[in-house]
Amino acid sequence: MLPGYKREMFKHMPIGSYLKFIFIFDKAFWREDGLSGEVISDGSFAPFGLSIGPMT
Repeated sequence: MLPGYKREMFKHMPIGSYLKFIFIFDKAFWREDGLSGEVISDGSFAPFGLSIGPMT
C-alpha cells in the first residue's frame, strides 16, 4: 500500500496531468548523494523522475 501522502496526491491528479519517463543508467549515481531518484512537482517547475532499482 502506498503511503498516505502519495494516495492523496494521486486522488487529486486527474488522468493526463502527469508524465512518466524511464531512464536506464549503468550506475545509480544519485544514491551516492543520498537521493532516491524520485521527483514530484506541483507544476511550477517540472523535473520528473523515479528510481525503482535494478530491473534484473
